Amino acid sequence: MRISTATRTRSRTRSASGSRKRGGGGAALVAAVLTADAAVHLCWATGVTWPAGSPEALSRAVLNLDASFTPPVLLPIAGLLLTGSALVLARAGGRGGRVAALGSAAVGAGLAARGAAGLVWITGVGADTGSPFYWLNLLAYTPLCLVLAPAALDVALDGRPLRSALFSARREGLVRGDDFTSQRHQ
Repeated sequence: MRISTATRTRSRTRSASGSRKRGGGGAALVAAVLTADAAVHLCWATGVTWPAGSPEALSRAVLNLDASFTPPVLLPIAGLLLTGSALVLARAGGRGGRVAALGSAAVGAGLAARGAAGLVWITGVGADTGSPFYWLNLLAYTPLCLVLAPAALDVALDGRPLRSALFSARREGLVRGDDFTSQRHQ
């Protein structure tokens, strides 16, 4: 069965300026959530403990452990979230080259890893099923990560299946060596 060119390129359209657009609404969703998360971290960096009543309760609800919620910890996290948001948007807009492609892949991989960890915590391993963290993880953190990870990876891979994206990345010099091609010929 042959797939038409229109089907293969449906997630890659050209904007009015001629630059290639990737990922469409998925990129916007990923960027919006990362930016909102950064805003919350910036708010916490001011000393606000919303939605918890104390820094300890906030740490337990968000991380399931006691951790410092101070500016030296929170500001770099907010910076990473905003950088990830910008890289995903740049890649979706056909800008940023290798840096945006690799940054979008890193965002997708990070979200996938957090989603996988969240699935473990949902089973009760490492999380008290009566704690606020357990319920926030079950109803918000893990579902968001599992929805956003494929969207970010779709942007990073330019809407192509992984194998096709790897071969294109090799042609474009983004990946070196032939580790994945040698498996094909065995």
